[in-house]
Amino acid sequence: GDVILKSYERMDRTVGETMKRFVDSRTILFVVSDHGFCSFRKAVNLNTWLVKQGYMTLKGSEPERGRKLEDLFGRGEFWPNVDWSKTKAYALGLAGLYINRQGREPQGIVSDKEYETLRTRLIQDLLALKDEKTGASPLLQVYRREEAYSGPYLEETPDLLLGFDEGYRISWQTALGGIPKEVFEDNRKKWSGDHCSYDPSIAAGVFFCNRKVPEGVIHIMDIAPTVLDIFHLPVSSEVDGQSFWPGS
Repeated sequence: GDVILKSYERMDRTVGETMKRFVDSRTILFVVSDHGFCSFRKAVNLNTWLVKQGYMTLKGSEPERGRKLEDLFGRGEFWPNVDWSKTKAYALGLAGLYINRQGREPQGIVSDKEYETLRTRLIQDLLALKDEKTGASPLLQVYRREEAYSGPYLEETPDLLLGFDEGYRISWQTALGGIPKEVFEDNRKKWSGDHCSYDPSIAAGVFFCNRKVPEGVIHIMDIAPTVLDIFHLPVSSEVDGQSFWPGS
């Protein structure tokens, strides 16, 4: 039960030994993780929820069989029993929800005129989702893709991104395009913690530095330009983030 605490204590000793042996007054030490972790107690089958809410339609009455990891590598067909002519949204991956858009998906039905209205309705319905057994809301936030990303590859990202609350995570079957029978299922695997699909506000990474940094939120995108500044290397205009110590 104390394995996580013991791991942190061991890493803390490692940092201390590193500073003692290798760090002098001219040396800057960063300890950085790109994300934190949250408890994973229940899985949410998002495609199942889409079916129950009428956003996705199945050809038959039975849910799709469980997917396997091998299905990702060209050995199976995703959503074989989905009626795309009546499906407005689908989920795939570790927190992405896609709109079945005309002109983008092979059998898209949602027009550009309908797109934003549908996204707004999906956000409202997702945030209203409750775990019937606990009454808890599994989602902290749902983001439009342009609220999370920018740049030339924006169109390749999911239309909506889900930020789950502590204890809830996107299901393995959703990640594989599966549609099990129930929306919620207990996580009975030994994999009892994760960072995938959790809202960034509760899964922030760790940052230590032996030099004072500006007050406020430190963002992972600030690390690269700061390191470049330290070594007096140019920072490309395409790099996101900004140095902690400009011109250092």
